[in-house]
Amino acid sequence: KRYIRTTGASIKRRGTHDLMNCIRTDLQKDPEGTLYAYKFDIRRFYDNARQDFVMWCFRRVFKDERLLVLLERFVKLLPEGIS
Repeated sequence: KRYIRTTGASIKRRGTHDLMNCIRTDLQKDPEGTLYAYKFDIRRFYDNARQDFVMWCFRRVFKDERLLVLLERFVKLLPEGIS
């Protein structure tokens, strides 16, 4: 299993609203135990993703060299970030 319950990206019936509901529920269950909050914006995430890091992540999951070559071609379509 690779995903935790709060992973919402590209998973059917999950996403930002589902994650927001999870966070609200956790905050309501234990408001005194909430020590930190982090707010962020991923609008330009793919523009800023380091290609070498993306490939490192792929290599940890996939071992088929032919697939890795294909994925690397997609990753490196742009000079920076990922497409």
